[in-house]
Amino acid sequence: MRTQSTICLSFALLVLAACGSPRPLAPMDSGVDASRGCSRNEDCNDNTPCTRDLCLVGGVCENTADNSMCPMGQTCVAGRGCTSGSTRTCMSASECDDRIPCTRDTCLVDGTCRNQPDDTMCMMGQRCDAMRGCGATSGRCTMNSECNDMIDCTEDTCTVAGTCEHVPQNSRCTGGRTCNAMMGCIVASACRNNAECDDRVYCNGEERCNTELACIAGTPVNCADMDPCTIDACNETMRTCTHTPDMACMGSAIRGIYDIMPSTMYRCEDAFGLGMTLVDYNIRFFEFNTASGNLVVQGAPAIMMGPAPAMGSMAFDVRGAITGSCNETFRLVGTFTDAMRTTFNGTFTVTFTPAGTCSALSTCRDQSVMVRGTRRP
Repeated sequence: MRTQSTICLSFALLVLAACGSPRPLAPMDSGVDASRGCSRNEDCNDNTPCTRDLCLVGGVCENTADNSMCPMGQTCVAGRGCTSGSTRTCMSASECDDRIPCTRDTCLVDGTCRNQPDDTMCMMGQRCDAMRGCGATSGRCTMNSECNDMIDCTEDTCTVAGTCEHVPQNSRCTGGRTCNAMMGCIVASACRNNAECDDRVYCNGEERCNTELACIAGTPVNCADMDPCTIDACNETMRTCTHTPDMACMGSAIRGIYDIMPSTMYRCEDAFGLGMTLVDYNIRFFEFNTASGNLVVQGAPAIMMGPAPAMGSMAFDVRGAITGSCNETFRLVGTFTDAMRTTFNGTFTVTFTPAGTCSALSTCRDQSVMVRGTRRP
């Protein structure tokens, strides 16, 4: 039979065993210490001047780092205090990977990481723990500390029904931000999708809702067409780019290769039946260039020259000649059909002056062909 002293001793040992296994601290970025029971804020003092020490419902301490309590240029680190250096800890979500498969890792707009447990990433009947990953659970809680969602601005409570409740507390956010039960403190202009960020202005680009649920500006529409002789602009009314010819360029420079339709082909022989070819050409393109106020047009064997078109003018007239056994004179008269000078309509003429074997008895006859030129890209 056990004596009363034996029963008391056993009870004392059980109490000591229970007290000898303190609950682990919650992750530092949450600022929640589940091992310290409290009844007032003063019970939660962590001796770090820049943390906000609060006693939450359920007797759980919360110690949240507050950079506003540090000198300019320093940041508050829980357990260490104010430290020098950048206040940003991340620039992208990839820098916030906590190696826990069931947490959503996000880089917030203030440069801090958020690793939010997501039970939907676990198998049915399991819950996501921010430190251990997916694990079996009954889905019920017995104390507030079991409901920690790692979101600093929510009040996490275990209800009388044994379910966790996470109530956003805007007062725990700074800088005009509001508390989102899923994302934590976010900027006031929070969004749910890209459509909510659209400012209905085409030319300044498409606004987007980023992973931190904040609207970010779009990239302005690039209307540059790489043509120095056009004025490029974004037309907000038509929601498109416009390319207006720059009159300062007109008449100053015409360059490019223009394919000819139809190509100009001609061949003629001597008048004595000797089979001697006097003229033989097949011109498929003309190359245009301007130099020293002149327009030079080449299409072998023709090399023609004339005054460059005056400012704003679309018309041109160039001529050239080849002397020899048969004197040939070439002329191209044309008009550009558009301000960009991408096409022209013209007439290509070849005349022959009898000389030597190119007599009036030869097969060479004057030629005149209507052509259309299209500049290559």
